[in-house]
Amino acid sequence: MSRELEAKEGAQPTQPLQFRREQLVSATDGSPAVRTTTTTAHSERHEITVRNLSLADDANLAQLIARCSTRGFDVTGGGEYLRDWADLLLKSQVRSLSLHSDELIAAPGFAQLCAGLPSSLQELRVSGLALSSGAKAAGNSVTELLLPLCNRIADPSSSLQVLQLDHSELGADESAVQALGHSLFCSPLLSLLELRHSSLGDAGVKSLFGAFLNSTKKPFEAGAVGGSSEAARCFSALNLHDNEIGDEGASALGLALGSGRLAINELTLRGNLIGSVGASSLADGLIQSENALAALTELSLASNQIGDVGASALSLALANPGCALSKLDLENNSISDAGVASLSSAIANDICTLADLNLASNAIGDVGGCALGHALKFSKLRELTLS
Repeated sequence: MSRELEAKEGAQPTQPLQFRREQLVSATDGSPAVRTTTTTAHSERHEITVRNLSLADDANLAQLIARCSTRGFDVTGGGEYLRDWADLLLKSQVRSLSLHSDELIAAPGFAQLCAGLPSSLQELRVSGLALSSGAKAAGNSVTELLLPLCNRIADPSSSLQVLQLDHSELGADESAVQALGHSLFCSPLLSLLELRHSSLGDAGVKSLFGAFLNSTKKPFEAGAVGGSSEAARCFSALNLHDNEIGDEGASALGLALGSGRLAINELTLRGNLIGSVGASSLADGLIQSENALAALTELSLASNQIGDVGASALSLALANPGCALSKLDLENNSISDAGVASLSSAIANDICTLADLNLASNAIGDVGGCALGHALKFSKLRELTLS
């Protein structure tokens, strides 16, 4: 049973508005208990946070949106709620929308919401995107779930700059990944993409960046860098942490970078299965494209398996005159003295811009330590992590 939300308005316009919902639940011993959820809208900071949203809250949520110049909107709840307050979002000027679900955010509510995302939206963060067992039994697919979102991303009028799809079932549907990749290629403004813990695997990465390799068109000009003959779609950050990506997936990303159509400022590939072949392909791709090499300032390959061969390949990129890399994380990568010697030679070079190097949890001995010590006399390193 739910009681009506109680509105509490401060004396001053800048004071937060609070709405309290009390719900009768059962305690651990089976006795009745009251759970209280408070929604707070800080009109001065233009933020709204809503948790445990229920259908009975719609009228009060509408009041919150109407009272505040909405910039932030954060929802915790199951997928069945999404369809019911999608219209409220359409009427707002919301700029940031976060959906965090302990349950499954499933079709058709999510798809309907994405189809009507307001043009003012600049940030969309979704955690827990997956199909429920009922949706799967009904023949729904992740592609159906994501297609409206992909269409909105690629829309020339879209203001979306940040997209986060963490802990999702994206990798389970190759068509969904292809659709997302095509929308990224066409997106006018999207610059930050996070797809952590989404089981992309090698096939998913190939599908995600297929448009950059196969399309006969150029990336959307608003998100491109470089001259008209070699325009690259530039992302400020791409995070593919923990996606079971191996050498084939890393090689596909390297090919996309080397094509001159893709550039990334901050690339995170932490916690994958990338070995020496994949790391070498990434380095080759960077060297082949001036745009990609000049754009990349931070690279994380921590907790992979690149070894000495991979470290040596990256050293060649570091020693390239066009390299702008300032932060490199190679923690836990089975790198020994041979790989460290190559890296040391690169960072001692006058043209190397590296300022932060993480080599913790590797197999570095006295020989590698001496090589690093000598390189530090000439390098631009400000921070070196070895343990």
